[in-house]
Amino acid sequence: LLVGMLILPHTTLATPGTSSPGTPSETTGPQPSPNTRFIDNQDGTVTDSQTGLTWLKDADCSQFSSNDGQEKNNRLWKDALAAAGGLAHGFCGLSDGSKKGDWRLPNTKELLSIVDYEYSTPALGEEATQTFSNVQATHYWSSTSNIDYPVFAWVVSLYNGNVSFVSKMITNIHIWPVRGGE
Repeated sequence: LLVGMLILPHTTLATPGTSSPGTPSETTGPQPSPNTRFIDNQDGTVTDSQTGLTWLKDADCSQFSSNDGQEKNNRLWKDALAAAGGLAHGFCGLSDGSKKGDWRLPNTKELLSIVDYEYSTPALGEEATQTFSNVQATHYWSSTSNIDYPVFAWVVSLYNGNVSFVSKMITNIHIWPVRGGE
């Protein structure tokens, strides 16, 4: 049940350590070449060099922790929050040393930061589709509740990049955890 829809223009988050998008910053660690936005860290994570966010490489993981008995990626919003927050090293292909509480659901702006409106099914650019695995051309939960209707949360469609809000009781929305930012 889709209650509302909003199509937003593509937004860019600021580069870490800067006040504006695209400004060089002083960072440590592996630096991407100028034409590489998504860096496969070879540990089940992908770093977005444009936003500084670290994404789970597998966008359709089904078991987020040893307590997660659902064996599917799509679930209720409250369960999605818990699953993302419970994600840790050893699950979903992670070998990064992360702990429970390091991961979370992305907010709407963060999900939109990876959308490329020149593509559909999924609405990710060529580099992203070659770097991430198992991206579904469907809706993904954000952590963002609808301020006017708190029983609804915002979702981003990776079919076409549309943003809409749905009941938090809908079970067929996917989870794609992120860390950093916010």
